[in-house]
Amino acid sequence: MQIDPSTLIWTIINFLLLMVLLNRFLFKPLTKFMQERQRRIDAGLQAGRESAARLEDTQKAFLEQQQAQRITAQRQTEDALRGARDMNRRQREEHDTALRGQREAALAILREEQEQITQELYGDIPRMIDQLNDRINSQSAAGS
Repeated sequence: MQIDPSTLIWTIINFLLLMVLLNRFLFKPLTKFMQERQRRIDAGLQAGRESAARLEDTQKAFLEQQQAQRITAQRQTEDALRGARDMNRRQREEHDTALRGQREAALAILREEQEQITQELYGDIPRMIDQLNDRINSQSAAGS
């Protein structure tokens, strides 16, 4: 087999022309399409990472806010309980004071009544003595 130089030259020219045409119409557009696709994928991944970071930040902020609200509610509950206990204690003290006042008033009335009864009894003693003397005298006179 002999190689013809003109065929070899035309084969090389055809091969080079084919390479130029394939490069221009196939490889460059395909490479450009693949690069664009890779750029969109990378942009999507980056957007996903940013969304995940924002979501995480939002969740942290929400949890912190929830914790702050829980603490605020707990403090308000404790304050309300403290206020209710204070009010209950003040009402008990007022009630005790009122009862002491009523007791003192009742004792004063009882003392007055006791004094009055004592004075009535002491006032009746001479009359009762006279009545007893009259009875004794009447029984002595009847017996004599």
